Amino acid sequence: MLKRKDIASLVLVFVVFGIQTCFSQNIGKASFPKGFVFGTDSSAFQVLKGTFQDQMIIALPVGKKPPPVPAWLVQTWPAGYCAASSTKCSKPTIPASFTIHGLWPIDNDGHVLNKVDDDGHSLPGRKLNRTQFKNLVLDYFPNLVKDLRKKWPSLIIESDEDFWLHEWDRHGRQQPVIQPSNYFFTTRDMAERTDLLNALKAKGIVPGHNLRYPIVDIENAITKKIGYKPLLLCYKTNTLSELVLCVDDAKAQKFAPCKEQKYPNLCAGPRIEFLSVITNGALVV
Repeated sequence: MLKRKDIASLVLVFVVFGIQTCFSQNIGKASFPKGFVFGTDSSAFQVLKGTFQDQMIIALPVGKKPPPVPAWLVQTWPAGYCAASSTKCSKPTIPASFTIHGLWPIDNDGHVLNKVDDDGHSLPGRKLNRTQFKNLVLDYFPNLVKDLRKKWPSLIIESDEDFWLHEWDRHGRQQPVIQPSNYFFTTRDMAERTDLLNALKAKGIVPGHNLRYPIVDIENAITKKIGYKPLLLCYKTNTLSELVLCVDDAKAQKFAPCKEQKYPNLCAGPRIEFLSVITNGALVV
């Protein structure tokens, strides 16, 4: 005859099995409220903004959480980036707005993590090939892909998809708690909150040919928008190429102060050029 604790264990097994079976039979998305989170020690599922945004969140032992991994949200000013690039930008028309470069986890000293292992075993995140990336992200989230083509285009690599896969394999999988689709949703949403070009224009800082602005004015305009001073990057010339915003962790829940130290490619100042985009022979400002 089964003891009471054995019966309880058996019931728990059936409950967990039943839950997993329900998920395997593709319960309708409408069954879950927005923000609903459900999971066992081995799996978890979440609904954000009314749609499934990920397949499975990496499980962690009960009561244990990984340490937060701070990150850089890197956005590109295409005119400056392409002007400084040693190769021509692949896009026939250079975007006249800030675009996303990526969300880059950093170490405790504020430097971008640089752990790369082609076999995919030494990093916490999963290395994806093109087919896996297509199945997990591109085909599963068409509306996301539409946004990424506009907000996260490749300027150098011919294929947008290859650029996104590179950002996941090089940066996204450096941290332990975010999955491929969430990486792109999170980065897109965080970038949308910044609205960098309008934040600069509100302070009279507009792109132009041979127009130079004090670095401190650009920093103050962005600080007013997000609450923290950005890092300004210039490549090869004293022209603004990229702008870095520091965030609390790789899940990018909130902005945070950047480490105060010397980084490669920091704009030297005291004034830097905010280069115009040229489209069909006309300046875009």
